[in-house]
Amino acid sequence: MESRQRSDSLAFFVVQLLLAYTQGNTLILTLDDMQWADSRSWDLVLDVARIVALRPVMMMLAYRPPEATPEQHLSGIDRSRIAALNELNALDTHHSINLEPLSNIAVMELVSAELDSQPVESELLAWLIERGHGNPLFIEETIKMLREQKTVAFIAERQQWEFAADQVLHAIPPTLKGVIQTRLDRLEPGTQLTCKVASVVGRVFAARVVAGIYPFPNEVKSLNNWLETLAQLDITPLESQTPELRYQFKSALMQEVAYTSLLMTQRQALHQAVAEWYEREYGDDLDTFVPLLADHYSHTEQWGRFLDFCRTRRAGRRPPLCQRRSLELSNAGHQCAARQGDIAFGAGLSATALSVAAKTGRSLCPHQQLRPARA
Repeated sequence: MESRQRSDSLAFFVVQLLLAYTQGNTLILTLDDMQWADSRSWDLVLDVARIVALRPVMMMLAYRPPEATPEQHLSGIDRSRIAALNELNALDTHHSINLEPLSNIAVMELVSAELDSQPVESELLAWLIERGHGNPLFIEETIKMLREQKTVAFIAERQQWEFAADQVLHAIPPTLKGVIQTRLDRLEPGTQLTCKVASVVGRVFAARVVAGIYPFPNEVKSLNNWLETLAQLDITPLESQTPELRYQFKSALMQEVAYTSLLMTQRQALHQAVAEWYEREYGDDLDTFVPLLADHYSHTEQWGRFLDFCRTRRAGRRPPLCQRRSLELSNAGHQCAARQGDIAFGAGLSATALSVAAKTGRSLCPHQQLRPARA
């Protein structure tokens, strides 16, 4: 089947599935990070958007607005996105909500909250307003970095926060990713490695999973202290204490920065360790973890194990899974099946993944990049 025919067949399948499901149900579809979606994903979005007016369906897209770039310099993906957005805007049922940057007053309140509700000198406040561009996460992370580097200090005589005398502002990263990387780079080695290992487990992770795969077993006794430090630094705040200790990365970007700081071989080894840990712990009851195991094995060279769990998912033992990961697993499974000579099985993976996501009403997050696994 040609690429265009496959795309048309997939669009037809999804639209028919939505029409059938919404005959007696309402449905909310959330598609996040659409700035990364490829042209086929946007085409599918448009096909669905034209149908939702006929059914009790609300579709929400979250994306960064296109940057002001001369047309001749636009990439193919950017052109597709802009064209799709123009078509969406033309639909009567379409409504846009622009998330504006924080106002200067809101930034002042945020800075004050991050600096113990104490007064802040005008120079420091003006610098944060200018540098932050109204992005609350960027401002929060920048302030945390400044405090950790002792670039700012509370001056008791004047009862306010100020730049320290030995400030080196030119060394402060201009991007949020750079600020986060700087914070992680300054962590003590044990805490830093704990953060990296946790990033492979997932955005939300259990302490016992990290302990079970930690690469230096003789250091596991210090793990709880390192996790507590990460929580205190607001890198991985405590998510729950019962029935087990669980932490969550402050943001997906925080997890991504920690994850990408690992070498590819380190990521593969840790993903395999996570999968094997779940197989050891839940060997008699793996059904719930089949998508998670397939996810982790998709990041390793263990193609046989990966296909095993893809087949298990398709056979019916598969709880709801974010469609972003369903699509990623389907794409990887198709390539792997082709490599193993099982073309028929690989061809059926995409339809199965979409069916599961749509039938359960889970978030649809088209995205073509492989990301850290979600626990």
